[in-house]
Amino acid sequence: MNNTLLKKQRIRYFLMNMLAFAIIFLTLGIVMIRLVTTNIYKETDQSLINMSEKDDLIQQEIDRLSGKDNNLTQTPPPDPTGENLFNSQIILWSKDGTILNNDENNGRLAQLTQLKLDKSNLNTVNSLEVSSESGSGSFSFHSITKKYTNSDNNQIAYVEFLVNTNQVTQTVKTFQTGLIIAMFISWIISLFISYYLSALMMRPIMKAWRKQQDFVENASHELRTPLTIIQNKLQSVFQHPDQTILNEAESIALALNETRRLSILTNDLLTLARGETNTYSLDLIEVNSQEFLNQLVTPFREIAEKEQKTLILTNTLSQLVMIDKEKIHQLFVILLDNALKYTTSGDTISVTSKRSGNDWLLEIANTGPSIDKSAQQKLFDRFYREDTSRSKQTGGYGLGLAIAQQIVHLHHGKIKTLDLQPQGIIFQIKIPLTK
Repeated sequence: MNNTLLKKQRIRYFLMNMLAFAIIFLTLGIVMIRLVTTNIYKETDQSLINMSEKDDLIQQEIDRLSGKDNNLTQTPPPDPTGENLFNSQIILWSKDGTILNNDENNGRLAQLTQLKLDKSNLNTVNSLEVSSESGSGSFSFHSITKKYTNSDNNQIAYVEFLVNTNQVTQTVKTFQTGLIIAMFISWIISLFISYYLSALMMRPIMKAWRKQQDFVENASHELRTPLTIIQNKLQSVFQHPDQTILNEAESIALALNETRRLSILTNDLLTLARGETNTYSLDLIEVNSQEFLNQLVTPFREIAEKEQKTLILTNTLSQLVMIDKEKIHQLFVILLDNALKYTTSGDTISVTSKRSGNDWLLEIANTGPSIDKSAQQKLFDRFYREDTSRSKQTGGYGLGLAIAQQIVHLHHGKIKTLDLQPQGIIFQIKIPLTK
């Protein structure tokens, strides 16, 4: 993966994260402003509706207009500074849109030069923004206009109820401004987070790419050697057409041997590839661990005896285990074959099987050479061999332990290595006993 492609991919992730954060903040801001605006005017609108339903308030304003009650006409004088003095007000409108009760309110409504009669939205709460007469500011109102149907006063055609919302509106604007500033700052911070996340998202891609590159290089290297040997031997046979099969038996046998090695290698690679693409399905059955391990260990015990080694099986697990019998058999073959390869005459190989909590605990230990901690962490990597020269002598490709780890993971288990004192190594496996 070249640097240009890597840079483009990282920029793409950065833009995706940035856009995602922008959408989240924008949606959150709209929802919060909507909720605040709806709830903050709720009490004001309800009080306005209640006021519009009280006929006695309308009658009081009509009495004030007609001068029937002198006490009602004694309203406070207007503020000389021109500021708004009222929070709620009843306006009596004529048919032509003239305010009838302006004088009775000592000219307080005269401040609202742009207030007009709106007949289009009767009996509903509406928002109004009206400029003052002096032009020094504007007033915010919520209002309800109702048609006046009482025939006692022919001058009055409509009644409008006003509630001043200047303070509430200013509070909403302050909240909106503060929210926008906070969202903008948060979005700027999110840009840095997006840049970091884009780098974080590239890590598994780079890791997978490096893993793939290593796999291709190692596989190519392992395939090249046997293919070269086979090619050379076949060319040698064709260079001597007069030779009999018996005379070329060594070359043919060597070519066949390398062909078998290629077959094993390709099968191992196919096994790993299937495991990584989740195309493997386990055939789980209940197995008696005593019988299963005894049958499995017997041929390896015979091989160990011929090589003057000791193989010990200790099994204290008496219950049935739910496993894929073929896969676990392959797991033991890999580990026991590995133990036999890297031990010498007089060494001991021990297989321990027991219950540990809800797990089937298996330990395959050998008293062969110990392995460094740094090397233990790489043992399950594909094509890794601690001692390359020794592995070539034993015919290993470094795929066995990777397959073993894959089998354990397919059973939702864990495998790790431990040091055996004073010398040796232990492969410890835990497989859940629950179905």
